[in-house]
Amino acid sequence: MLKFRFIFCLLILISFNACSSETDQGKLNAIKSLYSYFSPATSPKSPTISNQNLANLNKFFNKNLASLIAKDNECAKKEGVCKLEFDPIYSSQDDENAQVTIKQIGEDVFADIAYPEQKVVQIKFELVKESQIYKISNISYTSKKSLVEILQR
Repeated sequence: MLKFRFIFCLLILISFNACSSETDQGKLNAIKSLYSYFSPATSPKSPTISNQNLANLNKFFNKNLASLIAKDNECAKKEGVCKLEFDPIYSSQDDENAQVTIKQIGEDVFADIAYPEQKVVQIKFELVKESQIYKISNISYTSKKSLVEILQR
């Protein structure tokens, strides 16, 4: 009986560990998907955050952040530049030569953005689950306010 309990407990621990790594992969995969879709611009028609409508933004960002970005995109169509003066997933105005490395440390997901002859910029993504899918709820930068703070000012 003791052997059965030990095996049962071991199986429960293994299943918890398997579920935990699946969740962790979900966050990492969400950010990999983001950078796959919005790869560094190679032409003026390349998809960027600034030329997306709300429906496309909702694929990657939670409802609040997607609507803040969409609102700024609409403003920029009329005014030129509004609150976002840079590409939020590259922390730069020019992402053409960016090299991106995505990593996860614990529950946190980061993107290290390397530009030729410059130091690496690190971006931290905050993710939430929306309809069983991880979506970005905020982006934190080392040298400026978070994306939500920038868009809400």
